[in-house]
Amino acid sequence: MTRQEVFADRGYQADGSLVPRMQPGALIHDEEQALAQTLDMVQAGRVKSVTGVWTTVTAQTVCIHGDGEYALAFARRLRAAFNARNIHVIA
Repeated sequence: MTRQEVFADRGYQADGSLVPRMQPGALIHDEEQALAQTLDMVQAGRVKSVTGVWTTVTAQTVCIHGDGEYALAFARRLRAAFNARNIHVIA
């Protein structure tokens, strides 16, 4: 079984693909921005691209890069935000 994955801390292009890592906007370092983006993707099925265009996404899994300096704290905040909104988390 495959799942549609979204990335909490990555920027998106207008076509729904990820911004290449070597380009500006590829990584989101601001925790509030990453949290808001993830909630938009999970709840509304949309993401705002680096050019300001909203595009449709399907969020069945969320990737949080573990090498970020705030990864564990962010994962905890995201889980709390999901719980507060009755978003079911399986793992």
